[in-house]
Amino acid sequence: MLLIALLRTLWRLSYQDMHDWLVAWPALALACGLPLGHDGRPRIPSPSQQCKRSQAAGAPGAEALFILTVLSALRRRLIGARDLIIDSAPILAWRRKDPDAAVGHAPAQHPRPLLRGYRVHTLLCRGSGLPLFYLLSPANVHDAPFARPLLEWAVRLYAIRPRIIRLDAAYWGLRLIAWIHATLHAVAVIPWNPKRQKNRSCLLPTWTREELGKRSAVERFFGRVFLFFHLQRPPLCGWSAMARQVALTYTASIIVGLAAQQAGRPDLIRSPKRVVRCDSADEDKLKFCQMAHFCINRCPIPSLGKLISSRTPCPSTCLSHSLRTKYRCETLDQLKGLGNQQVHLAKTKAA
Repeated sequence: MLLIALLRTLWRLSYQDMHDWLVAWPALALACGLPLGHDGRPRIPSPSQQCKRSQAAGAPGAEALFILTVLSALRRRLIGARDLIIDSAPILAWRRKDPDAAVGHAPAQHPRPLLRGYRVHTLLCRGSGLPLFYLLSPANVHDAPFARPLLEWAVRLYAIRPRIIRLDAAYWGLRLIAWIHATLHAVAVIPWNPKRQKNRSCLLPTWTREELGKRSAVERFFGRVFLFFHLQRPPLCGWSAMARQVALTYTASIIVGLAAQQAGRPDLIRSPKRVVRCDSADEDKLKFCQMAHFCINRCPIPSLGKLISSRTPCPSTCLSHSLRTKYRCETLDQLKGLGNQQVHLAKTKAA
């Protein structure tokens, strides 16, 4: 079901359209790992079963697929992870009564001063324009506490050695800058925030207009995932559904880059509209599915390849080396109502 959900995200299909695709192309259904029936044809789940099983699976499977796709991109040198950018963007809630969403300040270009929804904090590779890691929070949480967890777990999961970390004024903090220089041995490019520090003697030497202008790659990335993959206001409700959709969307953006690299077109790595075409041939769709299948089969978790079966539950032991090592909040109540205060991230309890 992971590959089916990924293909549905890539081509922005509904459950019914995805069902019609799998019925029309048995080879695509077999590439997704669907079992054969007594008549020798793949057993295609109905649209209602796809929706129910996606809700039952939750976000861990999609998050694991995202991490494995990033590892595959790092091995293929698609993502260099030398020049990194950290930024966040709001995601509007589909319903006002979403129990896990919160009301927070909107960006300056937004028509309304406040919005209700979530905020995705993203660690991006500037060279490729692809994400490395992300954290999801309600919209009323400040950006600053998420910078260090993003860097810590990216370094721990992928064993990367970044050289430049680019942040905006919301992440300004002397402790964070000192930690980046002393622990990561990287250069922090962050603008000076006059609201927090009145002493210009601590201003970084990298604070120049040219260096700050290089953060535009993350804004273009948000534009791609929000407009092309329709992540701005997905028709979902709840924390688990939103986290799953963010993971699938970020995975789809990396799959597009891998397909462009494999086709010898590095200029299309950041062009999902040109790579994923509605009139593309069946062989192209099979290549996308086989590439995602490759990411699962080459994963460091041997049992994760079995999770593509629609009736196989997701065991907690197979995710111990990836998802269980991430900083997660013990409950959503720890994030709600904190506003601009410090967010304390804790490990999840063992399932």
